[in-house]
Amino acid sequence: MSTTAPITPMPEAAATRGFPAPLVFLLAFIVAAVLQRAVPLKPALPGVWGMVGLTIAILLLVAAAGIGPPALMVMRKAHTSPSPYRPVNALVIEGPFKFSRNPMYLSMVLMFAAAAILFGIVWMLVLLPLVILVLNVVVIGREERYMEAKFGQAYRDYRGQVRRWL
Repeated sequence: MSTTAPITPMPEAAATRGFPAPLVFLLAFIVAAVLQRAVPLKPALPGVWGMVGLTIAILLLVAAAGIGPPALMVMRKAHTSPSPYRPVNALVIEGPFKFSRNPMYLSMVLMFAAAAILFGIVWMLVLLPLVILVLNVVVIGREERYMEAKFGQAYRDYRGQVRRWL
């Protein structure tokens, strides 16, 4: 399989792939912060939240840094945009896209979890499964329909070989 697939013509209106994922995380962060003030949740094991929590947060951030920026670099190298408001110019299947169809979203999930630990906002961890569900349904589902319409069998083959998350 090559790095890019041929481009098939699509109406320009079809370029919008979906709701921007960073807004999902921002809204979840705001809701979690408000809930943490209104109904404070404490970690089940408060002692773990200290040094072990810091270590876990750092590991999550290192993993996120090892996934997100390389994915963005591969997309730029293929002359395509991560923006849901711009058309995709190539089916990128190299770099982190070899093991995840959504490495940038995976990176955002890891950063969100790390932020929950670093800021001590337990509600962020409580809301994380909902964030992932919203990403799957509202963001990724629409993007996958867009990619299949744009790249056809090449995208279906890729989707059959690489998992959505890991």
